[in-house]
Amino acid sequence: MPAKTDPRALKAISEAAVRFIEQFRKEDKPPTRMAFPNAEWRFLDTGRRVLFFRRPETVAAREGLRKRFRRAEWTAAWSEQRIAEVEAMVIAEALDNASEANLATAMERAAATLDSEPPKWIVVIPIARLLVGDFVLTFRGIDVKAVSAERYAEISHRLHDIISTTPHTDDEKVQITKEADEIIGLLRNGAAAFVTVAGDPPLAKSRALQLLQPIIDLVQLSAAVNHPYGSVSIGVGGDIATRQPPLLMMNADGSHIRNEDLGNFTPPYEMEPQHIEQMKTWGFGALIDALGAADRNRTDFELLLLNAMHWIAEAERQVSLENKVTSYVTAIDMFFAAKDAPLTRDISEGTAFVLGKTLEQRKAIVRDMTRFYAIRSGVAHSGKPVDEAEAAGLKVLTINFLAKMSSMADKFASKDDVRTWLAEQRLS
Repeated sequence: MPAKTDPRALKAISEAAVRFIEQFRKEDKPPTRMAFPNAEWRFLDTGRRVLFFRRPETVAAREGLRKRFRRAEWTAAWSEQRIAEVEAMVIAEALDNASEANLATAMERAAATLDSEPPKWIVVIPIARLLVGDFVLTFRGIDVKAVSAERYAEISHRLHDIISTTPHTDDEKVQITKEADEIIGLLRNGAAAFVTVAGDPPLAKSRALQLLQPIIDLVQLSAAVNHPYGSVSIGVGGDIATRQPPLLMMNADGSHIRNEDLGNFTPPYEMEPQHIEQMKTWGFGALIDALGAADRNRTDFELLLLNAMHWIAEAERQVSLENKVTSYVTAIDMFFAAKDAPLTRDISEGTAFVLGKTLEQRKAIVRDMTRFYAIRSGVAHSGKPVDEAEAAGLKVLTINFLAKMSSMADKFASKDDVRTWLAEQRLS
């Protein structure tokens, strides 16, 4: 049964609609849906009703609809775009006939629409510069696998079956089939994620990408671990640019010409099952376990591990050394940063206690981290250029730091635990 709507929401929208209609009666103008502009609200009709709110009373009325007429289940099941369309239909009906009874009926009909089960989708997301062969990487029901010839044929057959049942003309079906074939042709032999989600298309797309991102970060971290002094950029869609034409370098006297790749184009990363096992051996086991755990079962410290992994992955995807350094330092400082605390000291000493086994090692790490943090500050405040060797050194240190923190996950449940541990190390 549709949810009963709050009478206050009905009243708020009804009063806004009445004000709108009364205003136009005073001006001897018909209160049509295309009335434009007006002091209350206006419609822009581009095949979909879009509302631009102007007066504070109308904004408040819409918020009344949003806060009281909406339910958490709707915002979890439908995109902002879909809910806004339903709201627009309710208000448009109010403009046609602003009686409270008709408006209540319109709201109940809208509630029934939003109470319905959202569609389910299998979203196939190509992953740039990743090869997995026969290996299937699975986390939380998401599969990352190669689109083999057999899987390609299966996807193609399913798409063609769907297209054949759509209510389009034959010419339209031919065009849609051509476009679908071009899209799935790009998938052949590449790696892709298969994500099952529910919702209208905008929400399903957003949710699929959001669910996939930590897995992409893990793959990127794996590439960084296995290529500590190089860079392999992995991502989806617009995250990773396609290969651009090379930069041409011509000798001034015309005697020589060469080309150099621009941007962050790199060869693909070939991921194999042993890479995940190696990462567990090197200390990343708790991080990998946290990635597969349900959100509600993760500790604050495990969320820190995942967030640090994301910043390392972001550093690897960056082209400029300045952005890389900023991201690497961020991956470390989030474990120690606290309000009104001496951040440089905490980061440098904290990293030293995590990684250093002897007093001399810890002193060296404090010097290195103080220098790296100064570089990060210089980048942020004065645009100071970064040396490539320093960025590479910081990368290795950051990866080792995250591996060690992951291996110590049984000691910590939150950042406060980390800071308490740091204080104890200083006293000892």
